[in-house]
Amino acid sequence: MSTVANHCINCGTALGGGQFCPTCGHGVLRTMGDVGYSQQATAGPMDPVSGVFLSGWWRRVGATCIDALVLLIPNFIVQAVTHSYLTRFLVIGIVSLTYITACLTSSSGQTVGNRAVSTAVRSGATGERISVGSAVLRWLFQHIASLITLTILSNKLADVSLWIRQNTVNGQLPTYRPNWVLHDSVEILIGFGILAAFWLLDYLWCLGDKRKRTLHDRIAGTIVVKL
Repeated sequence: MSTVANHCINCGTALGGGQFCPTCGHGVLRTMGDVGYSQQATAGPMDPVSGVFLSGWWRRVGATCIDALVLLIPNFIVQAVTHSYLTRFLVIGIVSLTYITACLTSSSGQTVGNRAVSTAVRSGATGERISVGSAVLRWLFQHIASLITLTILSNKLADVSLWIRQNTVNGQLPTYRPNWVLHDSVEILIGFGILAAFWLLDYLWCLGDKRKRTLHDRIAGTIVVKL
């Protein structure tokens, strides 16, 4: 007997036994044992728990990059209003959290980036839409390291940036740099290097995970499916 997901992973509508969602027309994802599974969902890695097809790594990276571009718009606005790095991060964090939570808990489970690459975020237990708590936890794990880093380095970033603005002449910095500028610059580079390593580890984790989960997926109990 064929096994069909309880709800459409594109719009969340309850499904019957057909091959297409009665609301949005999206192909129904079936288990690989079902010979008649929809051709709209290209065969790929299948989640052994929920029975849906999982997104590949490059699709995930593409969705993340597109969402980052979307969030550049409010980022530019905040930069024009304040020079405080910590304030910028907090405001952008609130905007980002609102955007991610609203999109991922919608019936589609998709951000703009997800829509562009035909993926969606779903519950790792059921393959259905995720809760607000899961969306917030997912976002928090991804951004807590950034918040800690910027909280620690915010004063150093502000001091070095101010010195650069005050001492730049015709687009060129003076050859002499005070020891404190060099010292703070090194600490800033180390801090952001550690942050970059954390983000890289998070996203590379899914390459060795049977369910293609990143670290933030594991914490939030989510998976990313291919539509």
